[in-house]
This record gives sequence, C-alpha cells and structure tokens, in this order.
Amino acid sequence: MKMATGFFSDTRVKKFIPDLPLPNNFICAFSHKTIPSYHRLAWEATPFCISFVQFGFLSCSTKGDILKLEGCSMALRYAVMGLLSGEEMSGYDLTQQFSMKVSHFWNAHHTQIYRELQKLEVEGLVSHRLIEQQDRPDKKLYKLTEPGMKELFTWLSEEPKPPKMKNESLLRVSLFHLIPPAQAIAFLEASRDTHAHILSMMDAFRGDYMSESQEPIAEKVGEYLTLDFGMRFMRSWMEWCDFAIGVFKRLEENQTS
Repeated sequence: MKMATGFFSDTRVKKFIPDLPLPNNFICAFSHKTIPSYHRLAWEATPFCISFVQFGFLSCSTKGDILKLEGCSMALRYAVMGLLSGEEMSGYDLTQQFSMKVSHFWNAHHTQIYRELQKLEVEGLVSHRLIEQQDRPDKKLYKLTEPGMKELFTWLSEEPKPPKMKNESLLRVSLFHLIPPAQAIAFLEASRDTHAHILSMMDAFRGDYMSESQEPIAEKVGEYLTLDFGMRFMRSWMEWCDFAIGVFKRLEENQTS
C-alpha cells in the first residue's frame, strides 16, 4: 500500500487521543487511499487524520516505530478465524460454512472471505497444507495457527461494542411516504414471505445443534444460540411486516374515503 499522504509526531497524535499507547518519537504514516471517498473532504480539511480513529473510520496497527492507519472491517476476520478453530477447511468449504452458520447475522461476499483468508495467512494467523488432486487443481486446507487462536481468544474477551445496524429494507420503508400505499404493501408482503422462507430453512438446521434430550450440544452452543437469534429475528420481522401492512391499508382506506 502506498503511504505517501503525510506524517506527524506522537505529540500531535496524543493531543487527540491521550490514552493511545504509542512508542516514543514514533512517526505516523497515513495513506489517502485508505479513506473512503465520502470522507476525503473531511480528511483533507482535518489537520490531524488520527482524529478519524475516534469515529471508527480507521484502525491502528503498530509495527516497529511506525503506526499505520488502515480502513478495515475487523469482525469478518474473527468470523473466519472462528470457523477455522474447529477443523481444517478449504476456501470453498469455508464459504459454505459461512453461509450456513454465520450469514444470518453477518453478511459477506465469498470474495471478501477469500481476501480475508489471504490476509490472515500473511499475518501468520492461518496456515495451509496442499492436497494433491488428480484431474483438478490441488486443494489448500487452511487451519488456525497458535497465534491465531491466541488473537481469537483475546477478541472474545473484549468488552462488547454497540451494534451497528445497516438494513436496506428499513431504509426503503423510511421513504415509503413517497410511493402509493399499495406499492408499499406489495413490498412488505414480499419481504414477509422471504423471511418466512428463510425461517423454514433455519428451522431445518436446528436439529443439528440439539442432543437427543433436546438440549443444545455443548460444543455447538454458540452456533445454536446465533441460529436461535436468527429465527427470533425472522419471526419478529414477519410480525412487524404484518403491523406495517395494517398501517398502510388504513392509510389506503383513508385516501379512498
């Protein structure tokens, strides 16, 4: 990554973030490319780019006496590391497991997962062994290394952070005063039916995490709980869709009366 936009000293950084642990007399390098385009105007107008750390636009990593600022999504790496903590997997297997076990609460495209896997291997947190195959490309089986397991446990021990919600459907609904009620109702009915279909698929997996006594299997309790949350969310969304449909039907009746 090209690091060419600017440099500043530890004194100027600590002015903004006094508690940030920094080596003495370090040099901070930052890259213009790491800032999303919609933040660049603010970036260029801000004397000290370290202030972006306070607002979650950047993350810090130290290496020697250099502090490098990079825009990144940290949670995906831990999802990948968590899946690899139990068994070796190929990249394809990993994306399939992600789809089955994680996608109902954390969405990521398979290309993002592959990129994260490559980053983790460069950092020594994941390693692979090569399996030779006939009539097809050799297969890489990835596993979590000891340093990777240590970092995963460190992350699991951190204090919880407030969740950040991004829901395109709710963004659309917030603008439904601009469209006819009938169109809004059609959207909500389709959304409800989609969530009902997903709920039925999730329910089919539920038995995989239960013992014969219908209690969660200890080794799968985390997966069981996240699946249960996903199912509760689907039911809640469907209930909310019915409520919202009722609101728009009453609006439609008032407009025609």
